[in-house]
Amino acid sequence: MAWLPRIPRGGCVALSTGLVQDRDPFDCRQTGSSDMTHKKQYERLIESLLLVAAPSAEQVSALPDFVCVTDEIVSTYGDVFLLVPQLERAGLVAVDAANALRELDEFFGRMPDDASLADPERLRTHAFWADARRLAAKAWTELGEEKRPPGQSR
Repeated sequence: MAWLPRIPRGGCVALSTGLVQDRDPFDCRQTGSSDMTHKKQYERLIESLLLVAAPSAEQVSALPDFVCVTDEIVSTYGDVFLLVPQLERAGLVAVDAANALRELDEFFGRMPDDASLADPERLRTHAFWADARRLAAKAWTELGEEKRPPGQSR
């Protein structure tokens, strides 16, 4: 049997180092971090929404050539969506916006098992991606943010 580290309750293993940490690195309440950390997390959320809502050409150009663009869009949003409860507690995401974000996350959870969706050309033509853009735009509206191309700073 392989040795496994004992992870304290509420702790995690840092993927970059493999070291056990006694706290969740994304939970600002446990780290005692300032409001600035919440703002950075919020900006990551906004960037992921911009990527989902962008036209297909912008989505493709915003990501490195070596990634599967469609997987990157879904996983980037899914990773950042995990921060939404903390952003709600910090007062940066209102209930209506959180509901719209949750709707997009649930939509991605129901992604059809269709290998053709991974084709970047399908980003432009498939109804699934059009619906994802619509849901991202709805969340965007609830957050009250200004639309801009992905990767462009405020």
